[in-house]
Amino acid sequence: MTKIVPAAMSNIQLDATGKVISYTWNRSLGVDSYGPATRLKKGGEFSIVAPTYAAANTNIKYTIADASDRADFIAAQVQAGRTHTVNGNDVTVTYKAGSIYVNSTNYINAGDTVYVNMRSNSIATSTTPAGATQSQTDVNWYLQSTAAFSAGAVGSTGSFQIRPVSDQEILTYHEMCFIKAETYMRKSDAANAFTAYRAGVQAHLDMMQAKLTQWKAGGYTTNNPDMAPMDPAAINTYLASNAVCQSAGALTMADIMLQKYIAMGCSIENWNDMRRFNFSAGNVGSFGIVYPDFARGPLFAGQSIYIGASKNDPRYWPRRWMLPTTLELNYNLTNALAINASANKQTVWSMPVWWDCATDDEYYGYLK
Repeated sequence: MTKIVPAAMSNIQLDATGKVISYTWNRSLGVDSYGPATRLKKGGEFSIVAPTYAAANTNIKYTIADASDRADFIAAQVQAGRTHTVNGNDVTVTYKAGSIYVNSTNYINAGDTVYVNMRSNSIATSTTPAGATQSQTDVNWYLQSTAAFSAGAVGSTGSFQIRPVSDQEILTYHEMCFIKAETYMRKSDAANAFTAYRAGVQAHLDMMQAKLTQWKAGGYTTNNPDMAPMDPAAINTYLASNAVCQSAGALTMADIMLQKYIAMGCSIENWNDMRRFNFSAGNVGSFGIVYPDFARGPLFAGQSIYIGASKNDPRYWPRRWMLPTTLELNYNLTNALAINASANKQTVWSMPVWWDCATDDEYYGYLK
């Protein structure tokens, strides 16, 4: 997790010159989009706010009318050790110099520092202030702030696959292992499927470890502990845990695709796999639900686009992208509509692609 999920500095203490002298790492939480989604339902799907850096002590007043929310908010400030005052519905919080906080008077946003973005510094996306020099072995992100950079306050350690020094994974051995495992499962050969499945998990860990070892030798871990190699004992513990299937008899297609999903990271092949298995419908072959709990989130409002009424309806799920209006639809609309009558409609997003369909007639039926 520490190699894939980014972290930001928290509980920062500054010395007399404004430099960071102590801190803890705040490992990012995930944004719950498909479960209860408590945070998103409270503020809306676009409400999460990126944090900023307090170069000096900063007071923010929050007006919280709901008594229960206000009590919870005050309790959170006490737990964090922040100075605060209460005046009726108003709670004023002091963020000490060096704090990473959300610059908003909306109390719902105040806790969004638990979400760390995945950004990493590069020449193309540099947040290094003009005139300053960031070491080539420092790819941390510094909150787009001269003060944060000067203090050394890290806003994100980045993630394994998306740093400017990360490899571009086009075709990997671990992907081939998982494809092999799936093939054997489709042939009802659980023994060979299990061997390929375990080989895929191991191959991905080995690939990561090789890159992390290379980064350590290159000096990157001086600034970023997330770029250091994994503890071999922790790897062995993981491989022996319930997170990884331990026997051929217990292996399911969901086990295979879960580990493939983790290993493939940002790859578009994860979406391709989810479409092939119809997400969490559980109606492909005898494999059961391959992606448990995947569903339309509680904020779903796209019924006019994803027109299916149930998980078993192919039109329930995201199947394809609409053609870009700036090129194909503006300059080639006649031909696009000749191929697919819905090419210029947003409902095309839920239209199955040809390999989603059992027969050619089913596919051509969608194109009319």
